Amino acid sequence: MRSSLWAGSTASTRSALATMSATMILVLGVAMWGQTAQRQAGPQQTASPVANRTPQALISGRVVDDESGAPVPNARVTMSATGVGVPVVLADQQGRFSLLAPTGRHLIIASKTGYTKREVAATAGSAVVEIRLPRGASISGRVTDESGDPGVGFRVRADTRSARGSHALVADTYTDDRGEYRIGGLASATVFVSVVPNTATFSISGTRGVVGDGGLLDPLFYPGVGSIDDAQGVVVRSGEERSGIDFLISKTDTANDQVADRMEQVRNALVASQPDDQTVQAVHPTAVVRGRVVDRAGRPLARAQVKLSFVASRRAGPLAASTDRDGHFEFRELAAGAFRLSASKVAYFSNSWIDVGPMRSPSFELKEGETRDDLEIRLDRWGTVEGRVVDERGDPMVDAVVQLLHARYEAGRRSLVRVDIPAPKTDDRGRFRLYRIPSGQYLVSAVVNDVSSAELPGYARGYYPGTIDPASAQYISVAAGADVAGADVALARARTARISGKLLDVNGRPTMGGSVLLVPSGSVVGESVGARIERNGDFEFVNVPPGQYVIQVYRGRLNGFTEGDFAAVPVNVGSDDVTGLVVRAATPSTIAGRITFNAFERGKIPTSGLVDIYAMPTDPLRAPLNGLASANIHADWTFELAGITGTRRLQMVRVPVGWAVEAVRVDGVDITDRPLAFGGAERSLHDVEIVLTDRIATLAGTVTDDRSRPLPGAGVIVYSTESTNWYAASRFLRRTTAGANGAFTVNGLPSGSYNVAAVNALPADGQDAWQDPEYLDALSARSSKVPITEGLPATVRLRVVSP
Repeated sequence: MRSSLWAGSTASTRSALATMSATMILVLGVAMWGQTAQRQAGPQQTASPVANRTPQALISGRVVDDESGAPVPNARVTMSATGVGVPVVLADQQGRFSLLAPTGRHLIIASKTGYTKREVAATAGSAVVEIRLPRGASISGRVTDESGDPGVGFRVRADTRSARGSHALVADTYTDDRGEYRIGGLASATVFVSVVPNTATFSISGTRGVVGDGGLLDPLFYPGVGSIDDAQGVVVRSGEERSGIDFLISKTDTANDQVADRMEQVRNALVASQPDDQTVQAVHPTAVVRGRVVDRAGRPLARAQVKLSFVASRRAGPLAASTDRDGHFEFRELAAGAFRLSASKVAYFSNSWIDVGPMRSPSFELKEGETRDDLEIRLDRWGTVEGRVVDERGDPMVDAVVQLLHARYEAGRRSLVRVDIPAPKTDDRGRFRLYRIPSGQYLVSAVVNDVSSAELPGYARGYYPGTIDPASAQYISVAAGADVAGADVALARARTARISGKLLDVNGRPTMGGSVLLVPSGSVVGESVGARIERNGDFEFVNVPPGQYVIQVYRGRLNGFTEGDFAAVPVNVGSDDVTGLVVRAATPSTIAGRITFNAFERGKIPTSGLVDIYAMPTDPLRAPLNGLASANIHADWTFELAGITGTRRLQMVRVPVGWAVEAVRVDGVDITDRPLAFGGAERSLHDVEIVLTDRIATLAGTVTDDRSRPLPGAGVIVYSTESTNWYAASRFLRRTTAGANGAFTVNGLPSGSYNVAAVNALPADGQDAWQDPEYLDALSARSSKVPITEGLPATVRLRVVSP
């Protein structure tokens, strides 16, 4: 079915401590160290530090169509040199361009979607050079197996071959969910096309299939041979489209033989593990499992892979089978026990839930000699989104990266994050196809450059249907298994800036940096990439759109309790270049102390393995996104943290059952829940005391529906009435789920006044989206207020409210 596009907006949201180590914040990759950044106006293009020390002159020219002589607007022009400061420009409407370069002779490269790349020699300061671009050719086809299933995510490459027999890659791409591919922009030549299958696609219980005479990692050359020596060359000419260059991949689809062999292995393993008086039962198991694999509409799915796993047995591995054309599968000669079934199929989401009559379950029990033929596994088909990316003239843009974004609340901030699906580049027609999409609402975003490359300058990230502002973008709705068409993105020319400077480590020495990011402070998004960095610490970033950012540089933890060198610097980027930056890693602080216990029951002391202490950032943009250290806690309950910078709260994010934080003190001064600035030895803490108490408060309650019936599975949110306590991983925020009788219990809350609310469903835009202050504020009017006192019980009765 086809789903229509619709306009709308949703609140974007992001998560806290649990997601900081795996956060997917979309960032524009910019490499910088630093504490201060000087901003300096400059031209849109700046020469490299080396070039500035040598005389320079203009290289002027014109890019035209090789056949007609007509100008080629927006052609990308650069030099063949690499490194910091290499200029890149776009030709104007008449195909004209100018490059500032060191005096002397250079190779100039021009390229444009729909044309083949061409190099010409030019001398800086000499006469105007003309670059004639021939129209590009294309090759397309489909990759399938012998049963007609597509080969998804396979690499397809086109190589040329010299007279001496050596071959070189010309271009490559990947197959989509239909097994289709297209390689464009080819020059006139004879090319040899090959496919390298994805090892995960044609796999049965870990057994690889066969491609030609080799394994799945061996390339298959057109028209179906295992060597380039035996391959048939494909002749392409300027402007020609060659279709039908198809591949048939052979796989060893011997599921029945595999199952029989595996059964024999299982029987042997069972015999070896049983006493003599039980071997008869183990040698001749007689149970049978049958079932079907179907789609969401109940239609049978042929050639799905089914895996039967033994829940309790460590000796017996999983069994595998393939469904027939009616979706049926069968496993025979099974011993009694507990089992799990799972199924997968190309272009469908895998599933390990089975329908057993009216019930759904991840596992089932099988008795000796029993036959189960009522098992059904339902698979949802991938959703897809198709469209085109074009420039301001409506011309297609090749190699634009297209991404789906959704609003999330992670690491204590709202942002747009990338959906974890393949992010293809557009072909020579500007077309793209996204697949493996679960149902949901998304923004479609496209970018033809990033801040670490000069592939195509002057274009900002764009959003469907044609805006550079994500707040003005339209969401698309993708239903389960839906095909959404027409998600076109029109990119607009925009002024972008270049950032350059020098990186220094904590000792002031030039460095090439570590993990380097430019994180948008607002709703701007981008892709995490590297920077152009020289060995002497010189760096540059091009194509930086205007906006506010935080520059992050991080070397990674030295160990579990020591954070590496880190810098976080706010940068405001306008239309002018930012040059001459000298950015340096901050000097870190250390935190050391001890944990003490205020125990009502003497001798009741927990073990240190049940405690986690972090220096949690008050602003996630001012701390490593994925490198927070956890305190090293010793057997005598002393602890230490090292490498700490920025403003943090010292928080015990995991405490033993029956205990709670009573106080955090430094030299006798209470700093519980207080933000503290770190950075430098003078801000280190050496006498921290964290006091745990077993005099904890207990909040108990029940959740009912509007008819006063118990409501098991309802979400319960408990949070302080003081909004200043609504920060990431706060001990004043708790979430739980009502049990079978609608009852719930929350232990260890600090004393104070709390809102308590029950909801049918938690926010879907992030694991910790319920901590979003906007969500909590909206929930307050429908919450019950409950006072909590340390060491005393409290009760509450709740009715479900909608979030």
